[in-house]
Amino acid sequence: PAAATPTPSPTGVPGPSALCLDLLDGGDLEGQPAEPGISWSASGAFELGAGRDSRGAAWLGGLDNASAELAWQVWMPPTASSVTLEFWWRVDTGEEQPGDTLEVVVQHSDGADLSWSAHAVPRFGSWQRQLLDLTPYAGRSFRLLFLVSTDAQMPSMFMVDDVRLSGC
Repeated sequence: PAAATPTPSPTGVPGPSALCLDLLDGGDLEGQPAEPGISWSASGAFELGAGRDSRGAAWLGGLDNASAELAWQVWMPPTASSVTLEFWWRVDTGEEQPGDTLEVVVQHSDGADLSWSAHAVPRFGSWQRQLLDLTPYAGRSFRLLFLVSTDAQMPSMFMVDDVRLSGC
C-alpha cells in the first residue's frame, strides 16, 4: 500500500500521520531536573506544584518583585520542515496585574527572540493552550526559556505544564 501523505490539522500542527519527534525531555514536568530523562532547569521564584491534569507543573512567580526561569537546551534537526511548541499555561492572582508577565524566549548564538508573552489579566484560574511556530530555528541549537517577572503590586503565580516541542 502507498504511504499516506501527512495532512496538516486545522491548528497548523502536523496531523498524526506526520513523522514528528518530541525534542524535549521532561516537558510534562513530572520529575526533578536531577532525574534521568529530565533536561530542564529552573531558577528564581520556582517550585513544582499541581499540574493541569497531573501532579507536576512549573509554578513561577507568586511573590512581589520576583523573577523565575524555566529552561531547556534544544538542538533542532536541520531536516525539520515544521517545528511547533505547544504548552499549557495559567495565571492565578487576586486582580488584574498587567505588570506581571510570562514570556517565551528563544536564546540562540545571535541573541534572543521574544516568541510570545502574556500578562496577568483576566483569564485567571483557567488553563490556556498555546501553540508557537518555531520552524525558523530548525537546524539550530538554542535555549528555550519561560521567563516570569512580577512587579511590586499584588503577586501573580504563573503555571506552565505539558511543554512539547515537535519537530516534523
